[in-house]
Amino acid sequence: MMRKWMKKSLLAVFLGACICGIAGCGGNKEESYRVIEIMQLEGTAVVTREEVGELEAYENMRLESGDQMRVEEESSVVLSLDDDKYVLVEPGTQMSLTAEGSSADSRTVIHLEEGAVVSQLTQKLSDESSYEVTTPNSTMAVRGTVFRVEVTYDENGESRTCVTVLEGVVGSRLIYPDGSEDSLEEERQIPMGSQVNIRSDEEISEYYPYDMTEIDFERYSVEAMDFLNLCLERDAELCITAEEIDEWIQVISGESEPEEEEVTEEPEQITEEEDTETEPVNTPAQTQPVTEPAAEEPAVQPETPPAAEESTGGSSSGGSSSDSSNPSEEDTPGTTETFTVTFTYQGNTFYTLTVEEGSTAAAPILQPTANGHWDYDSGAAVTGNMTVVWVEE
Repeated sequence: MMRKWMKKSLLAVFLGACICGIAGCGGNKEESYRVIEIMQLEGTAVVTREEVGELEAYENMRLESGDQMRVEEESSVVLSLDDDKYVLVEPGTQMSLTAEGSSADSRTVIHLEEGAVVSQLTQKLSDESSYEVTTPNSTMAVRGTVFRVEVTYDENGESRTCVTVLEGVVGSRLIYPDGSEDSLEEERQIPMGSQVNIRSDEEISEYYPYDMTEIDFERYSVEAMDFLNLCLERDAELCITAEEIDEWIQVISGESEPEEEEVTEEPEQITEEEDTETEPVNTPAQTQPVTEPAAEEPAVQPETPPAAEESTGGSSSGGSSSDSSNPSEEDTPGTTETFTVTFTYQGNTFYTLTVEEGSTAAAPILQPTANGHWDYDSGAAVTGNMTVVWVEE
């Protein structure tokens, strides 16, 4: 669907630049350098230009710095900037664009108000150039990469930003409710294959959870996945293959559900590790082998859990989740209690870890700052819930 415009749009950009040069348009090399064009339009989009008003978008339309764009639902737009930057504007997105400077000191800013954009920079920027995507609570800066930024709002109208990096590294800086912003020294580096979430309210902007996670591709649209295929055709080295992209397209479009089987296996593994702490979750797995003998003596079931534990080593069916709750800690051999170790930085939760009683807790690999340490003896056995604080050096 999206491949039809590749050769046509590149040729149009080239011919447009030639015509502009022949006609002497602009006459200023710096001004003519910033070429912003709609390479592809699916559905409906509206461009709002200062002193002009609303314009209905169309393919090969030239945009200007300061233009605002609204892409309707079930629609999408692909932009070409300077023939080396490509941006997918996903369905239901509102954004504006700033494009200034020359090839030596270009400045590009996408102001994302709502929705999602995927950016690909095929050439590294010069030291004096910049490319940023800003949201209500954060700024993402890159020099050459492929990444996606999504902005949503919760039921209270508070903004949520999700950043995923598919190639290269993205620098992230928080924007606080009072308008202040993290300094370059506080910029957080997001590597390829990682995702961060940022939330804000009237008082604070913060990462949640503080640790980075793997990319959740279920958040992506089909249009975003198609765009990633085009990035691969432009020689991008992504953290996802073309085969995986095709599989996710089928999942997102509802044609298949290959990933759901893998997801359902993870909770089963978790319940096996936490069976001594949450018996109601463990009950369905244990009721199956006991259902046939339990049917012989239904009237005695409420009193059978202790006997069932002696003979089978597990709880019986029926009311096992409530009747076995008392003997689970005192009479069941091998039961181990678990505790939570919370690592905090500047009063905020940085990392949490569930540890069995008597075991040790490993400190998180990522550190809040370059200089400092956790106020914690990593070789000490955990005997209860505890909080570990980051100490600056």
